[in-house]
Amino acid sequence: MEIPEREPMLSLDQAARYLQKSYSWLYANFRRLDIPVYRIGGRWYFKRIEIDRWLSEQRYLGHTYPQVVSTHGGRIKL
Repeated sequence: MEIPEREPMLSLDQAARYLQKSYSWLYANFRRLDIPVYRIGGRWYFKRIEIDRWLSEQRYLGHTYPQVVSTHGGRIKL
């Protein structure tokens, strides 16, 4: 029986680069934005396919984008 290959997990830093955001932005916002994440051995990991699915759910559909508040109090565009 052949075991299917698993997609490699992205570290917090890799996921931030994939999203074109800073490490600190992703760390501060992934829980509130419901970005799928896994905690393994005290570190946070993401699956690229789940990030892509989350992104597709965030696309503009005639509604306003959610406002993301940075840890510095300013607004950041998604």
